[in-house]
Amino acid sequence: MKVGEKLTWTMGEFVELTGLSEHTLRFYEKEGLFKVARQGNKRVFSEENKLWVESITHLKETGMSLADIKTFCVLGHADADLLRVLMEIDS
Repeated sequence: MKVGEKLTWTMGEFVELTGLSEHTLRFYEKEGLFKVARQGNKRVFSEENKLWVESITHLKETGMSLADIKTFCVLGHADADLLRVLMEIDS
């Protein structure tokens, strides 16, 4: 589904796209590995979510622990937030 300029997916579409189960995606969200937007009570997955899931999947394949993956994601989100703030200040 396309909303504005961004490509988005429902939970079912995202399950098909990523090959991960709904349970796994909800678990990753609950653990803070990525944030999912909501429209009402439905999750709406974005291109950014797709990139995070791909990264998480690759890190798991290397044998990285979930705790280390969570640290990686938290730091990655913090860097992205900082970059947004710095870009706003610069403009």
